[in-house]
Amino acid sequence: MKRFNTKIFLSVVFVFLTSCNSTAVKRNDYPHALVTKVADGDTFTVLLNARSERIRLFGIDCPELKQPYGQKAKAYTFDRVFQKRVQLIQRDRDKYDRLVAEVILPTGENLNQNLVQEGLCYWYRQHAKDYRALEEFEKEARTNRRGVWSKSLMKPWQWRKLNPR
Repeated sequence: MKRFNTKIFLSVVFVFLTSCNSTAVKRNDYPHALVTKVADGDTFTVLLNARSERIRLFGIDCPELKQPYGQKAKAYTFDRVFQKRVQLIQRDRDKYDRLVAEVILPTGENLNQNLVQEGLCYWYRQHAKDYRALEEFEKEARTNRRGVWSKSLMKPWQWRKLNPR
């Protein structure tokens, strides 16, 4: 009997895996993550399923803390998420094993998009080339010379190359 169930299980898994679109983004929603620490504008820590989890915001890159607008981006994120419950929409895991996610605020707003709209970060094309909403919000912020678009600044990914940790 046990062998029969194992075969059925493996058959179902095989059918499921072969029928999935390999280009589909793996998504998991975590609706009740409590933010316990904010590291910078695009990274923070949550309490999720009784354990601590580092979160990296999907599709954006905020200036580093020592760059212009780095502290402003952190303050913006802090004000909106610290000690609040947010919804995480998982998009990936990065090389540091952080959960890469879109973040829905208690107000229903998307934090990733809000940071771009305010000019406090850049659309991270290399990691989210199909996220067209961010592209539009970045164009608007650039046109209105908001935040990082108010002057010519080094992009965070360029800055990190010149200033390794």
